[in-house]
Amino acid sequence: MTNKKIYINVNLDGKIFRLKILPEREEIIRRSVKRLNEEIMQFRQNYKVEDPEKILLMVLLKEAGEKEWLLHEKDLFLEKWNETKTEILAELNDGEIIEKEQ
Repeated sequence: MTNKKIYINVNLDGKIFRLKILPEREEIIRRSVKRLNEEIMQFRQNYKVEDPEKILLMVLLKEAGEKEWLLHEKDLFLEKWNETKTEILAELNDGEIIEKEQ
């Protein structure tokens, strides 16, 4: 992994943006831009919104909501993982798992 950044051009909603990024992030960024462009097209078709700023804000709100949901799910998973790990370690310390196997 290198710390040397590269420049890439991406087209978001017909506008070209030049980004300075780490090379290993290029594929993810290009996939994200492609998905955002698809979302923008969907909003234009489904809601008949003409104002580009409103469309971008709608996409931004949708994406932010999805990100918050994923962070919430991750927190729930980590909480459950830590509970399970604590229970297993407690059973190991009490010798319960070894006794159960015999």
